[in-house]
Amino acid sequence: MYWSDILPKTMKTRLYWLRKAIETARSQNEKLLIQPIAICEMIWVFERAYGFKKSEILPVIDQLLRTAQFKIVAKDVCWQALADFSQKNGEFADYYIGKANERDGAEVTLTFDKALKESDVF
Repeated sequence: MYWSDILPKTMKTRLYWLRKAIETARSQNEKLLIQPIAICEMIWVFERAYGFKKSEILPVIDQLLRTAQFKIVAKDVCWQALADFSQKNGEFADYYIGKANERDGAEVTLTFDKALKESDVF
């Protein structure tokens, strides 16, 4: 079963338009730019609005990062955040912030989120 098979009708409509945009970009040899905050928002919507579990979201984000027609800003940081998100408690957005701060020279990122205590960047 594909994750698109379990999406509500409104998401299937959005998925249809997303596929068309990807196909158009591919046919014109272009890439679609995706900011990390959009990935954070997508995960939030999947979890909160549609009730998807982390185990259902991880392969979607993995595929998103692998899709050739997407130019992901700070893709390396997104991969690092995804690795932490997949193995630890906490949100993808938090891990992205921590890894981006680390990339930019921070030794530690302060947080009030106790779920992040096992991370080496918080």
